[in-house]
Amino acid sequence: MKKSITVWLLLLAAAITLSSCRFLLKPFKPFFRLPGTAETDDTGSAPSTEPAFETTDLGFEPAIIGADGTVLNPGKIATPLLFHVSDGNGRTLWLFGSIHVTRKDMGELPDYVRSAFRSSDALAVEANVVEVEKDMSRMVTCLQSMVYRDGSSIKDHIPKELYQEAKHILKQNKSYSFAMDLYYPCLWADTIEMLIVSRLGFDTESGIDRQLILEATETGKDILEVESVEFQYEMMANFTPEIQTMLLESSVAAYGDPAYNTSFEELARTWCSGDREALAELLKEEDSGEDLTPEEQAMIEAYNRAILLDRNVGMAARAESYLKSGKTVFFCVGAAHIVGENGVAEALEKAGYTVEVFRG
Repeated sequence: MKKSITVWLLLLAAAITLSSCRFLLKPFKPFFRLPGTAETDDTGSAPSTEPAFETTDLGFEPAIIGADGTVLNPGKIATPLLFHVSDGNGRTLWLFGSIHVTRKDMGELPDYVRSAFRSSDALAVEANVVEVEKDMSRMVTCLQSMVYRDGSSIKDHIPKELYQEAKHILKQNKSYSFAMDLYYPCLWADTIEMLIVSRLGFDTESGIDRQLILEATETGKDILEVESVEFQYEMMANFTPEIQTMLLESSVAAYGDPAYNTSFEELARTWCSGDREALAELLKEEDSGEDLTPEEQAMIEAYNRAILLDRNVGMAARAESYLKSGKTVFFCVGAAHIVGENGVAEALEKAGYTVEVFRG
């Protein structure tokens, strides 16, 4: 399979859709690191972590307010997309596309986003990851859905060369132990993706949605789950073995490809700019001209349907139910679900609601 297609479509999109995987692995590091094996490679030597790739400044910073209250650096403030949705009868909803990682040069959420959030009756997110972190039994259940239960291991399900390459990456970053062999390829893939974005300086544990969840928790604002951590893990666990292998191949290819840095940083930069058309274009499945077999094309379509299209339908229905409830809800899900054809914003427009970009 052509690496550029899978890296761009599968990894770039997944980086701003799934909220649960960004945190579940951290508490289970001790399980991945078995006694005597965590800090050594096959030779008994401590594995080295590769140096970070060169990164570029995204160009955004927190607002600087002058003595008279004016913003002194307006061109440097992030202006992510926020939609105001109304039904014509006084019922409204805020629609906000999150990105599940952050970096210092992305600046901060602007006042118009903060004000909309704070004036809302409730926050709706894909999954309340903060609440799940407090419940070890739920976390164990999620990870158990990713474990081979027939006595086999990942080595029995993927090509030997791919296993060795992925294992090498994990060992270099002190993220491998023998216990990892019991887990599905998609969990390996997600681990490598987190290593990639961390290497680029992005924080995988303080995404926008997580920030809002913490503030809502502190202020007593209701938190609604559009999906759940269990739903997201079950979805990934149900990917076919072929798609699982494809995801790991894509992650391994991205790890060794400096071009992925540019792609991911461009995604973050575009998210910060709030350019609706540009963001939709970045996330759109394009025909790159590279030849794919019918089987490869079918796998990409099946993955895209599961990770985006089918979930968009459910998210749009949930957003409409919140609108009809009469409460003003700040609806925050991955930005890939919001923009573009078949996104939640378009679905609500087609359902007859007024959907407008809001800048304050």
